Amino acid sequence: MNKKIVIFGAGSAGHKVSKWLPAVYDIMAFVDNDPKKHGSKINGLPVYSPDWLADVQYDCVLVASQYAAQIYTQLEHLNISDRLIEIEGFKEGLFVAGYPWHHIGKCLKPRLENLEVNLDTITQLLAEYRVLPVYRALNLIKDKLSMLHVDVLQLLWHLVRYNNGAVLEIGPYLGGSTVAMGLAMKQRSQLERIVTIEAGGTNPGLHFIASENIITELKYNLLSFSVDDVIDVIEGDSRSSSVVNQICNKIKKKSVQIVFHDADGRVDLDIIAHQSIIADQFYLIVDDYISPNDPEKEKRTRDALEKLKETLEMESCGVYGWGTLFIKARFIYSDSV
Repeated sequence: MNKKIVIFGAGSAGHKVSKWLPAVYDIMAFVDNDPKKHGSKINGLPVYSPDWLADVQYDCVLVASQYAAQIYTQLEHLNISDRLIEIEGFKEGLFVAGYPWHHIGKCLKPRLENLEVNLDTITQLLAEYRVLPVYRALNLIKDKLSMLHVDVLQLLWHLVRYNNGAVLEIGPYLGGSTVAMGLAMKQRSQLERIVTIEAGGTNPGLHFIASENIITELKYNLLSFSVDDVIDVIEGDSRSSSVVNQICNKIKKKSVQIVFHDADGRVDLDIIAHQSIIADQFYLIVDDYISPNDPEKEKRTRDALEKLKETLEMESCGVYGWGTLFIKARFIYSDSV
């Protein structure tokens, strides 16, 4: 049976969202705080006062308004369960602390949400996400904070949301990927840590996302999206003994189930350096596997993955976005650690 959806917001945004929703959802009505709109219709659907929500059964309230933070609080006061609230992200809320971004993807999910991610399912999974609010919200985050493709952010979000372990990220830059994974982590019933390692410094040379202080901006972005409470930022060389020791104090042995590497291409050295905290089986995501603008880094990345064949069994799940490789990995000699 199709999910029954109520759209909160009878303005232009709500009108657009009603057209974007997949055919597998049934839109029951709109609700809006503007009394002048009550009794009117949008595409043949009635517009009611929010009080109407108390008298009907539905599967999701989709908030389609730039005032989502205030509306979310209003829905809480109406005793509407968190699990029934979905947020359509707006750029006006990108850097507003407390904006309910962690509700993206909470109610409206792909039909394949519980399937194992592999080469056979991942393309279909992306197709499902591309018509959902979470994908549009992550696209906004990508435009502001990330050089990764939105498909990659979506897959990172999915892997973190539907796996149980901790996460190790190497090279977050300004944190687009970190924010995406943090938002997914905050939807879990049992939270684990995300540890992200950033060398820091400046990067004024990037033509579209530059930074005068990478660590400061990274921490500000995590705070703005209210994911700083599930993420530890460690500054330094990812393979130095001091950084490795800091991480060992934050994450239990063999608890990391997702490793995302977007640094210097030497993923082999980082896997070896952090092997004690990585689970025997895990997802390894490596950026710049294809990199036309940086063929030297592409070669380093491919050479590093070739060296890892001595340590890992690796099953490719494919290359997505602008050249990011997803792998299901398993340690061959895990008992030696």
